[in-house]
Amino acid sequence: MNNQSTIERLTYEKYYCNTSSVFYMENVCNRSTILDINLSSRGLASLPIEVLNKLMISLDDSEVRSKKMASLESDQPFNSLSELEYLAIRNHNISHLPQDIFNGLVLLHILEIDSNELTGVELNTFHSLSKLECLTIRNNNNLTHLPQDIFKELTSLTILILDLNKLTSLENNIFNSLPKLEYLSISRNNLTSLSQGIFNELKSLKYLKLNYNKLSSLKKNTFHGLSSLTSLYINYLDISNNNLTSLRQKVFNGLELLTELYLQSNKLTIIEPNTFNTLSELEFLDISDNNLQNFSSKVFNGLESLTQLYLKSNQLKIIEANTFNKLVNLEVLDISNNTLTSLPQEVFNGLKSLTLLSLNSNKLTDLEPNIFKNLIDLDYLNIGDNSLRYLPQKLFSGLKLLRSLYLNSNLLTSLQSDIFNNLANLKLLDIS
Repeated sequence: MNNQSTIERLTYEKYYCNTSSVFYMENVCNRSTILDINLSSRGLASLPIEVLNKLMISLDDSEVRSKKMASLESDQPFNSLSELEYLAIRNHNISHLPQDIFNGLVLLHILEIDSNELTGVELNTFHSLSKLECLTIRNNNNLTHLPQDIFKELTSLTILILDLNKLTSLENNIFNSLPKLEYLSISRNNLTSLSQGIFNELKSLKYLKLNYNKLSSLKKNTFHGLSSLTSLYINYLDISNNNLTSLRQKVFNGLELLTELYLQSNKLTIIEPNTFNTLSELEFLDISDNNLQNFSSKVFNGLESLTQLYLKSNQLKIIEANTFNKLVNLEVLDISNNTLTSLPQEVFNGLKSLTLLSLNSNKLTDLEPNIFKNLIDLDYLNIGDNSLRYLPQKLFSGLKLLRSLYLNSNLLTSLQSDIFNNLANLKLLDIS
């Protein structure tokens, strides 16, 4: 028996066949076909190199998780696992990943480094992982910075998740070498700004999540070059739950294929006219829970494909007459929980595809006759929880398809006898 075989046999006996060892695993000891090695809940303080070295050369999946390993005992602890495809290192106290730690993992496709205590990642940590497709570095409470070329060799990467760290900034060219990246999430960090052009080379990106950061402004052309992006989360492009106070013209330039834009739960007070005018494919826009009091009638210019618009929980006091006129495909409009006292008679003209309209929880004192007459497809109308004392004749003219009508929690004392005469399909009426 050669020396290598002897060492391998002794290693098996020392760790995997010793029933008193924390590494005891019957399947490994018996040299069964091994697709998964789980070292969770074994009270590990460290991972001896010989546990892996020269043993699992055909290993496909490995999870190294809980309890609380503080270090990896070797510069290259995974060097012999040339066929490993999945590696998860979760729920430990690891604070540092040295260079070349993943050398030898030439077939690795998925790497998860989650819920550790990382303070830093060295420049060449991932440089040998040319086959890697998914990388997650989540919930590392002390990670504030990443080197500019940290992802330089990851040319096969399609998914990158950096959520729940404490990143305060990103180097300008950090994503430049990721031509295949389709999904990027940097949610729940401490980002306060983004460099202009930081996403320029991500030509394949489809989903970008930046929600729950501390972004206070966005520069013009921040997203220029993201020609494939379909969803943007700043909350989903998600940019929600940040500190944005304004949106300027050209900030969304280059996002011609964007279909979903989430801007809710910021501190927006200003949206400039034509801010969205390049988003011709946008279908979903949420600007709820901000501080908007008004906006230009041109603010939604260019959004001919929009089907859902959410403006609830702002401080809107007025909406100009032609604000929604060009939203010919809009199906859902929610303007609830604002401070509107009145609406122009022509405000909903052009919304021939609208099926749901929520105006509840405002301060409306009256409504113009025929204000809804062009909403020929409207199915649901909520004008409850306002200050309406009177409903004019013909208020509901044209609403032949309406099935649900909420008038509850107003100040109505009487109703005209024929006020509901045109509502032949009405199924639900709440006037409580």
